[in-house]
This record gives sequence, C-alpha cells and structure tokens, in this order.
Amino acid sequence: MFSRLRSLMRALVRRRRFEHVMAEELRFHIDTYAADLQRGGMTPEEALRQARVAFGGVDGVREDCRQARGLRFFDWLW
Repeated sequence: MFSRLRSLMRALVRRRRFEHVMAEELRFHIDTYAADLQRGGMTPEEALRQARVAFGGVDGVREDCRQARGLRFFDWLW
C-alpha cells in the first residue's frame, strides 16, 4: 500500500513530465505507423491521416493512461 501511495504522490508531483512523455509516446506510435503506410505506397498526408484514424482518439488514450495512473480522481477534484 505504501508503494501505491508513493507512486500516486510521484505522479501528482511530476504531472507535467508525465503528460509530456505520454504525448511524445503517442506521437511516436502514430508517426511510426504513418511511416509504415508510406512505405506501402501512400502519400505522407494520407498516411498520417490514416494512422490517426487507425489509432483512434488521442484524448481517449490519454484519459485511459490517466485512469491507470490514478489521476482522474484528482482531475475531477481540481
């Protein structure tokens, strides 16, 4: 239980860093998939659009990550 509380406090204190790392991670996956689509013959614009569609809503993924870290309750309180 102590480790869970420590992890939660760390997440709250390092919130900006967590958000930045999460955004970079999501961007990496979308860009990597778009690059794969380009190698398959799509134009860069179409590949990026298709990668975003296939990946789904980025906001939903972010909310899932926040939920997993236990931060949604604090977002609600704030």
